[in-house]
Amino acid sequence: MKKSLQKLLLFKFLIACVLGCKNNSLVSTEIHQPLAVCPEKPSVVLTANNVKKISLNNQTIKESGQASSNKSIAYIFDATAGQEFKYKTTEDNICVWMYSPNNQILNNMIIPETGKYTVQIAALQGATSFSLEMSLQNSNITDKNVLVSSSRSLKPSSINSSYIPSRNQGIGWIWLGSVNNKVGTFSYGEALIPSNRQPVTITPSVVPSPKTIVILKSTTNLRANIPQPPNFELPNRVSDPLETGSKLEIIRVEAFVDNTSDSEYTRVWAEVGTP
Repeated sequence: MKKSLQKLLLFKFLIACVLGCKNNSLVSTEIHQPLAVCPEKPSVVLTANNVKKISLNNQTIKESGQASSNKSIAYIFDATAGQEFKYKTTEDNICVWMYSPNNQILNNMIIPETGKYTVQIAALQGATSFSLEMSLQNSNITDKNVLVSSSRSLKPSSINSSYIPSRNQGIGWIWLGSVNNKVGTFSYGEALIPSNRQPVTITPSVVPSPKTIVILKSTTNLRANIPQPPNFELPNRVSDPLETGSKLEIIRVEAFVDNTSDSEYTRVWAEVGTP
């Protein structure tokens, strides 16, 4: 009788261990499952039958459709330099990019030059239906030449508020460092190296992925944008310099090759926010 009781208790103990291990395994898998984020650039090539021409003004229009992770929908419209493109959607599972007339992805929604613009929509995961409200609003600056002359008339140390965040928590753009190639590409986790004139500004000193928290290694200027071709002049500052030790959240990362200097390396910048 005693031996039977011992065997029964041992059997129950083994069953509890097995079930406990299975439950822990399931919990661990759920906790470490990565969260998906929109890529910096769309990976799906647009086809003509998925592109629609629309007319935008200060009156909001609504367009709807169905997109997936391997099928994009796009809208083409005419816009004038200085106008502001505004859009709104309640769908969390879509990514939105806007292209300029020279096929460059814009970092903000202020129209830099008069021409045709393209808004591309794709699903973050799987397939989804979406509804997108869009409009073009007039801003205080309506001519590209005025924009250019105004920015050149400012001193390099001037501060302005021209930065428009791609997300609500964005505060501006900072220089991170360079990566060892001259083709304008990078990989998340790749080692950052200093340029001839600027040190690496963050720790850990690797290219961070979106939502990563980094710490500034030195006092760093917060800019309205990344340097733009052809001259790659530094954009205006949007605040006083950020202090050493400041914690920042990475929103998006951009890279380019500055043909005017450091042409052997790809320069890496990031849009940042406060954690």
